[in-house]
Amino acid sequence: MNSTEFKQAMAALPQPPNSEAAPHWSFWRHDLWTRAQSEPVDNFMSWPCIYHTMLVSHFPMDEQLALLETDWKRWQAVVQAPNVGKPMDTFRGVSRNMVNQAYHLKRWEDATGKRVEDLNSIVEFGGGYGALALAVKRLGFHGDYAVYDLPEFALLQRWFLAQHGLSVRHIAEPTAYADLFIALYSISEVPFVLR
Repeated sequence: MNSTEFKQAMAALPQPPNSEAAPHWSFWRHDLWTRAQSEPVDNFMSWPCIYHTMLVSHFPMDEQLALLETDWKRWQAVVQAPNVGKPMDTFRGVSRNMVNQAYHLKRWEDATGKRVEDLNSIVEFGGGYGALALAVKRLGFHGDYAVYDLPEFALLQRWFLAQHGLSVRHIAEPTAYADLFIALYSISEVPFVLR
């Protein structure tokens, strides 16, 4: 999916509700839908709907990076800034957001004794802009990666991952039937009934 196809696909979606203010997801969803049609997608990391909800520029990174550095040969490529979106979140030469994604994966691997690249399936609940999918692909995961998300963010994920030669499968209903069900910050942000 190129930038023109992304804009066209976003314009083809119905206008999302705009009945709430930030930080509610209906607001961010509408913000993404609007910006995607009027601004270059190459700058998406500066859009408020991404910057305020998906980048961890305000997180302290020393502890997370220190954990990854215990096996730096494995994690160094994972934490490099993406080549699109104009990342503004560098910290000691790496992407803060990719460090955060990798940190969660390493904690899971350390707790379970499993490795991401050995899994057959992953379901991500709320896929952000696609950073976690990029991280697991950089680790060598080749199984089925499915994402449950809002349609506007699913389109951003498709575009972002296509720029890296990657894709994921989007699902219409959440499911926990996978080797790994992962939700970084998203479960707490959805209505209780969906949880």
